[in-house]
Amino acid sequence: MSQYGSIGLLSAANTVFVESADPEDLQARVIAELAAIDDSLAITAITLAGGGDGHTFVVAIESGPLTDAFGGLPGTSLPVIGTVVRCYLAGTAEELSRAQAEAGVPDPVVAGQLTIPYALADVQLAGSSKGTRFMGMSVFTSTGAPSGIFEPVALAALTTAQALNVGAQLVSFASLPFANQFSLPTPDRVLYTGTQSFVGKIDATIAVSENAANDVTVQIVTDPTGTPSPIGTMITHVAAGEYDTVAVFGIAIFAPSSLSPSSVGLLVTAGGAGSVRSAQLRITR
Repeated sequence: MSQYGSIGLLSAANTVFVESADPEDLQARVIAELAAIDDSLAITAITLAGGGDGHTFVVAIESGPLTDAFGGLPGTSLPVIGTVVRCYLAGTAEELSRAQAEAGVPDPVVAGQLTIPYALADVQLAGSSKGTRFMGMSVFTSTGAPSGIFEPVALAALTTAQALNVGAQLVSFASLPFANQFSLPTPDRVLYTGTQSFVGKIDATIAVSENAANDVTVQIVTDPTGTPSPIGTMITHVAAGEYDTVAVFGIAIFAPSSLSPSSVGLLVTAGGAGSVRSAQLRITR
C-alpha cells in the first residue's frame, strides 16, 4: 500500500476498487477511475494487492476533498489526467524489470502552448498465492501542477503600488492568486482555514522606497489585525527616491480555526513617507 496523503476531520475518504487478471485491462480500468477524480479532489492512496489461484489483482484508489487533504497526488484537470498508471505482469524479478521498462512512461499531454510531462511517483508489486505471477504497477503524476498544491499553501500578492506612511502599517494585499486551506478575509490578513495543525514556512519579499533616506523595517507577523507578533524581521536603509527589495523568512504554527484562528501579515515600519511598489507573502508546509 502507498499512502500519499491523508484526509482531515471534516471529510471522509472515498475508496473504489478495480480488479483484473490482465495487466492491460487492469491498467485501463485504473486509469478510467483516476480520470474520473477531478481537480477538486486529492488522491491520497493507491494500493495494489495480489489475487489467488486465478491471478486476479485488485487496486484500491482512495481520494478526498482537496480543501481537507494533507498531501496527495493530483486529480484530473482536463485535458490532463493528473495521475496515471502502467501495469505489467511477469514471473520473475528479472522479467518484472524488463516489463516495467517496456511499459514505459505515459506520453506528455499537450494543452495549448504547454507540454505537460508525467513523472514517476511510485512503483508497487503484488504476487499471486503460488508465487508464479507478479503484477507490477508504476504510478505517474503530471508535473504541470504548482509545487505543493496538495499541502496547505498560500500566495498573497500586491501588484499595485501602496502609499507608505511614517510609522508602522500593514501591507494590503490585492489578491490571493493561489490558496489551498487559506483565505484573505481582509487585505492585510492571510487566514488559515484548514483542519489540521502544521508548522508553516513563510517567505515574504517587498520592494519599498522613501522620499528621503531612512531606515525601513519589514516584519512577518502573526495575528496582524489583533496583537501583531513578529516571527521574522529585516531592516534596510533606502536612499532617497530609490527602491530597495527586502526578503524576510519566518516559521509559525498554524492551528485549525475551530481551536485558534491563525493568520499572518506583512508589517512595514518606515522612517519617512514613500511607497511599496510590490510585495508577496508565501506560506508552505
